[in-house]
Amino acid sequence: MTALYLAFSYFSLNANTALAGGGHEHGAHDHGGGHEDEPAKGPHGGRLLSNDDAALEITIFEEDVPPQFRVYPFKDGKPISPAGVEVVISLTRFGGKVSEFKLTPLNNFLSSQQTVEEPHSFDVRVSATIAGKESTWKFSSHEGRTELSSEALKIANVSIEIAGPQEIANVTDVYGRLIANQDRVAHIVPRFPGVVRSIRKGLGDRVEQNEVLAIIESNQSLQPYELRSQVAGEVISRHLTAGEFVSGSEPVFVVADLSEIWADFQVYRDDFGKIEKGQVIRLNLGQDSVIQGKVSYVSPIIDEVTQSKLVRAVLPNTGGNLRPGLFVSGTLENAITPVLLAVRREAIQTFRDWNVVYLTDGYTFQAMPVELGRRDTKFVEVLSGISPGDRYVARNSFIIKADTEKSGATHDH
Repeated sequence: MTALYLAFSYFSLNANTALAGGGHEHGAHDHGGGHEDEPAKGPHGGRLLSNDDAALEITIFEEDVPPQFRVYPFKDGKPISPAGVEVVISLTRFGGKVSEFKLTPLNNFLSSQQTVEEPHSFDVRVSATIAGKESTWKFSSHEGRTELSSEALKIANVSIEIAGPQEIANVTDVYGRLIANQDRVAHIVPRFPGVVRSIRKGLGDRVEQNEVLAIIESNQSLQPYELRSQVAGEVISRHLTAGEFVSGSEPVFVVADLSEIWADFQVYRDDFGKIEKGQVIRLNLGQDSVIQGKVSYVSPIIDEVTQSKLVRAVLPNTGGNLRPGLFVSGTLENAITPVLLAVRREAIQTFRDWNVVYLTDGYTFQAMPVELGRRDTKFVEVLSGISPGDRYVARNSFIIKADTEKSGATHDH
């Protein structure tokens, strides 16, 4: 049998009751990593609550069953039959939602029939009648919860938004590389065979339209003529040296206008039906740099070896940061779908084995497990776990996660 010890950040008691192991009131948890004294535990590893000669050990049991309360009664330090013992547990969760559990006798303990939903983070009130004696205990069992001051939130640049409906684009991840726009690449061929007398431009040099690239002496007239570029751009290839004979049939310069770049991707069979000309594509260039373009070409031919087809996007390159040969990843956006509830992608964190969103109420933050659905580059659909109108940490939620882990407010198995 497995019992889960109810961890807590702080607890308080009624004036007429006390917890085993001490009757004084504890304050809030220490965000510097300190912990208050652990409450007394019973023989099943649960929290032991006592009032003079009457006591209860409260556990959460979840071995092969959904989590449920199991409570063991004691009298004068000895286990007693649960028959005739009445126990009601009231849980107040983050946001003020209250759940009540009326336990029933079963074997040597009392059990709740309802599931104790995750997260196990709540303020607890236990009311019991043991051998005709009424007792009440109050304590807090918090996991995935923390508090931060307004100053700390400002420094961390934490932003809060309200969860609600969004439009989410169906996306397809693609991978490829950048190449020069072949419609803007000029292969410069000498008009006449001859000898290169001088060279005006080298690799990487900027060239304006009609600018002189080299001087060549014609083999026929023995007169020099100017070899000029027909386009403005950058010299990306050069195949001549001074004094060399050029035939007049092969290009000696290649000049490319790199103000627009092609991004070529290989898309595989499973995604063929999701790709069409005109779709929006967003390229991830690293370091949070994203550039947007549109699909300009979808090849009708399938590569026999890779069983993929070529998909091309034309991208603006006004800043000159896109360089041919660079490998890139991107997302192709398909149909737009409205969803009832979504949050920003960067709001999602992991806690234990869950995906979580951190809800907030003032300066208190609570990790809420969520089930996720469709997503695009900005938002992710939430199927369950939070509600429309909930205030959540939209950006820099990792700061809240780190403080939660530092505070030690975790689930103790």
